Amino acid sequence: MKNEMKPETRVEKAEFSLPDEWQVIGPVEKDRPLSPEWLTQIPESLVAFGEKRAPKKVKAENGRLDLGPVLPGTGLGRSALVYIPFTSDRRQSVMFGFGAEWWLDAYLDGERVVDTLADGNCWGPPSVADHLKIVGLEKGRHLLALRCTSGIASAVLCAACSNDMDTVCVVLARTISTRAILSLTSMQSRALLQELLGGKAKEY
Repeated sequence: MKNEMKPETRVEKAEFSLPDEWQVIGPVEKDRPLSPEWLTQIPESLVAFGEKRAPKKVKAENGRLDLGPVLPGTGLGRSALVYIPFTSDRRQSVMFGFGAEWWLDAYLDGERVVDTLADGNCWGPPSVADHLKIVGLEKGRHLLALRCTSGIASAVLCAACSNDMDTVCVVLARTISTRAILSLTSMQSRALLQELLGGKAKEY
């Protein structure tokens, strides 16, 4: 991702989908500073809570992943690192959407794009439409690195891009800063857009 590339107001349909295979490392310390190496590449392993941990491949469903199986125990503050590699076949402007139960900081190619550490997710249950970010992507390989920290009840992470959403709907969602459906074609249809627009998504 190039800092000098200013995202366009008109967001095209992305020419890619985020893969459903994500890589997860957990549990990790929720307040531990994230090194640049952890944000720009998937580590072969790292040490957390005094133990060596390697990433595990897990399958997300419709942009949603329950992190409970990799975060034993209950209660607040259980954290995991999640990596989602993807490829853009051209230079393009894309909207990403994130949600988490309950705190999230997300990085694209090492640069922070979403941070809910102060207030949490704000809406429940979490959805990919909760926190929106439009970015300019260069052609080539990219990496989303996310740290999700559990709430009281669960640890759920949602992430998607605007690949299957009509351009006009993406622009509408951004313009009026409301909740929108983003690339969940197997679970939700565009017919639900008006219903989802009743919320208040936060843009970054």
